[in-house]
Amino acid sequence: MACPVWFSTVPAHAQIVESVGSRALGMGGAFVAVASDSSATWWNPAGLGAGPFVDLTWAVNLVETTERWPAWRDRTSWFAIGTPPVGFSYYRFRITDIQPFDPTGQAAASREDRRAGVPVRSLSASQLGVTLVRTLIPGVHAGTTLKYLRGTVRGGREDSLARPSDLLAQGEALDGGHAESRFDLDVGVIGIAGPLRLGAVVRN
Repeated sequence: MACPVWFSTVPAHAQIVESVGSRALGMGGAFVAVASDSSATWWNPAGLGAGPFVDLTWAVNLVETTERWPAWRDRTSWFAIGTPPVGFSYYRFRITDIQPFDPTGQAAASREDRRAGVPVRSLSASQLGVTLVRTLIPGVHAGTTLKYLRGTVRGGREDSLARPSDLLAQGEALDGGHAESRFDLDVGVIGIAGPLRLGAVVRN
C-alpha cells in the first residue's frame, strides 16, 4: 500500500560568514586559504602568518532585503589589526528579520493576530578576539583566535501595515531582551607553496 508524502519548506535566515571583509565579499566567500590581511582574524587566524608586517581595518557593512517577505537586515561593523605573530579584533553584528503571518499569501491571518502586530526579531552580537599565530615549517602556519562573545535576542510586534524597511528600523531599536556571554575558539591552518594555497579552519 502506497502512501503519498508531502514536503514543505519554510524560510530560514542566519548571519552569513561572508559579511566580513571587502576582499572576501568580492570573491564570494572563497577566502579561507587566501586571507592574509587583518580580516584573517575572522576567516582563518593562520592567515596572519602570511600577511604584511602590520595591517589595520575598520569597516561597516549592510546587507538587506526589504522588497519581499520575509524581510531581513544584516548590519556588521568591525575593527581589526594584525601582524604575523598576533592580532586583535572586534566585530559587532545586528541581525533583524520580520516573519509575516503568511508569506505565501495563500491564507489570511485572523483579525486578532493582525491587531497584535507583525513579529519582529533582532539579534545583536559582539565578538572581542585575540589571535596568536605560529609558523610550523616554512610556508605552513597555524593560528588560533580566543574570543569573548556576547549576544542579545530581542523580539516584539510592530504595525502590520508598515513598510518592511520601517519595521526593520523599529526592530533594530528594540530594547531589553535575553543576553548570554561565553568564551570560544577558532583554529586554522594555512599552507603556501608558490601559487598554491591550502587552508582549513574550525570555527566555534
